[in-house]
Amino acid sequence: MNRDLVMAKLEAIERLLQQQASTPMDLAAAAKYIGCSKGHLYILTSKRLIPFSKPTGKRIFFDKAEVDRWLLSGRVKTVRELAAEVEDERRR
Repeated sequence: MNRDLVMAKLEAIERLLQQQASTPMDLAAAAKYIGCSKGHLYILTSKRLIPFSKPTGKRIFFDKAEVDRWLLSGRVKTVRELAAEVEDERRR
């Protein structure tokens, strides 16, 4: 492949990725993205445990960035991090 063709394809891929990141996901797409059933995701929304939008009062939409933040919000500390905290407490 010549350099111009490669650059054109890379630019097209970049545009698609930017478009995909800014496009809201519906319930089915979000469930697939998260890796759970639509029913489980609906339960999470009904309990307001996951951020979502309901602009028309019926259909549910999710922002990928918000879903990513939610997925990473329950971070569990490693054994090394916990040991470091204990050591810091002992030094005080």
